[in-house]
Amino acid sequence: MRSDGTTAALLLLVAAGACVGLPPEPPGQVTAGSTGPSVSPTATTGSTTAADASTSPSTGADDTAGTSGPGQSTSDGVGSGSSTGEPGPTLVDAGLVSRWHIDEAAMGQDPPVLLDAAMPGDDLTIVYQKSSPVFEEVGGHRGLAWSFQGIDGQAQLAMVGATNLYQGLVQQRTITIELVVEVDAVVGNGSRLFHMGQGTNAGQLSLRVDELTRLDVVWANEPVRTFDVELDGARQVIHVVIDTQQRLALDRVRAYVDGMPQRLASLDARPALDEGLELSPFSAFVLGNRTTGNRSFRGTLFYAAVYAEAFTADQVQHDTALLLEDDDTP
Repeated sequence: MRSDGTTAALLLLVAAGACVGLPPEPPGQVTAGSTGPSVSPTATTGSTTAADASTSPSTGADDTAGTSGPGQSTSDGVGSGSSTGEPGPTLVDAGLVSRWHIDEAAMGQDPPVLLDAAMPGDDLTIVYQKSSPVFEEVGGHRGLAWSFQGIDGQAQLAMVGATNLYQGLVQQRTITIELVVEVDAVVGNGSRLFHMGQGTNAGQLSLRVDELTRLDVVWANEPVRTFDVELDGARQVIHVVIDTQQRLALDRVRAYVDGMPQRLASLDARPALDEGLELSPFSAFVLGNRTTGNRSFRGTLFYAAVYAEAFTADQVQHDTALLLEDDDTP
């Protein structure tokens, strides 16, 4: 048993220790003034702590192919709900043979061709005649404009043999022609919007306008349908749909302007049931005129496409909505 003197000495030592500051704490621990728990240096650099493990997905190599959540990128860099947005709707591609956006320039006569966006494609040579046609931009939409009706300028394939256009359309029974056009004036013997034929003939397949209220569809060098239309000098979307597999002659050719079906004014027996398009390899293909010229319209052609497919009414509506908004290259 210690003496009272020893006990007193011990008490003095304890009291002295209370007055001496504690040694500094190692880095990473809570010090005076901190409000949170002890955090390791590793945790501050972004690694997942045990407390987060139940809610944070693993980022290990085995999970890199996993599905990302909304707003996150997938492994190919495109994510649902990402800041870049979802891909927008696109034009119908089923049966596409050729598509010309006609946006090679905003003005002038420099581009030598209209580029075909279809693959493989058929680029069209632009034949400039003095002041027409000329590229222009109207309301943010580029196109090829003719300043007079009845002149020679055109965009063409001088001969369709061995082209994708010929291979895609010869003997075809289902065809859709798709145009965006502003028609201001025409010639009385028929300005051409779209033409396949030889020389001065009417056309093996042609869209002809001799009045701003009439659209003729020419098949095998004969006008086989006339539709009542209203070409009002504004930018409009025209569809002509041919399907010779339809049992009723009435249903074999349809026309739409801005997605609205047009009234049939005259009807011919042709095209016959299951009749294919007779197309000579020596025929020319022309936009905005006929092969030998003198059949231009006054106005602007903004876009043209042709399909080896008969569009449904829904497909016509779909493409019309997109083309009215923007017909230039996406």
